[in-house]
Amino acid sequence: MNQDPTRPRPGTTSDAPRGPLSAEEQRVFFKRPLLARLATVAPDGAPYVAPLWYEWDEHDGSFWFVIRERARFMPHILREPRVCVSIASETPPYVRATVMGRAEIVDQPGQSDAWRPIAERMARAYVGERGPGYIDGTAHLPRWLVRVVPLAITTWRGGGWARRYTAGP
Repeated sequence: MNQDPTRPRPGTTSDAPRGPLSAEEQRVFFKRPLLARLATVAPDGAPYVAPLWYEWDEHDGSFWFVIRERARFMPHILREPRVCVSIASETPPYVRATVMGRAEIVDQPGQSDAWRPIAERMARAYVGERGPGYIDGTAHLPRWLVRVVPLAITTWRGGGWARRYTAGP
């Protein structure tokens, strides 16, 4: 039986079409104020995952993070810049992305306030009208400015299992 792969099959979680996001769908998705889970590699090789606000740069596809000076995972990034970013909507129809990338230190704590305009935009997106007050109240606390450059992005929308998991050999 040949079924349209964009339509739901029995056992799916929504009626939304499923499959990879188009470039326009990615643009819309990455602009949403969703939490990103940034995965780093600890010195013992164990994964470490931190939920963070992010800003996506649609011009070059990079992801920006403003990180507290004493964040536990910053030594991981300094030692091993390969990271993974996971972003997912929390309600159906589920949309998700996995970004394999390389973290670049753009600014170190106390070096400059280059982080501030990005943090202000994030605060407005994630907190709303209280965003500027949040940044003003914590502006004296030093931060890292980190840019994750994607090496590979995998996206998916809709529920249910991808055909590669259910198709026979």
